[in-house]
Amino acid sequence: MTALSESTAVGWYKVTMVSREYKARGKALENSFEAQRQNHSSKDGVALFLRRDEKSNTWEYYFTPEAMAFSLDIVKEYAWGKEYAWGQACSAPSASLKNLSLCRGEAGDKYAYLVQASG
Repeated sequence: MTALSESTAVGWYKVTMVSREYKARGKALENSFEAQRQNHSSKDGVALFLRRDEKSNTWEYYFTPEAMAFSLDIVKEYAWGKEYAWGQACSAPSASLKNLSLCRGEAGDKYAYLVQASG
């Protein structure tokens, strides 16, 4: 795994938590994201999506590329080097992905297809 820095965090990023960790710290991650979003010029596409993977019993947070401009510390705090929560670069979630919803932020026109598909 390569080290993530602000300059390399240009794509989608996913933080996966086991259910126990999600119940204990999921809302704190969401609130931290929202606080950071308020401190930056929030524009369309700065969004955090959430998905429950029933098969593996995990919760997945998807950070848009726009959100990763300021979310590196959140990823490090909640996912770095922990066996119960981990982060990784990923492709954009599919609009057909089951249980995906907009968690925080503004999907805007760029990611509206994800909101419409999950709504």
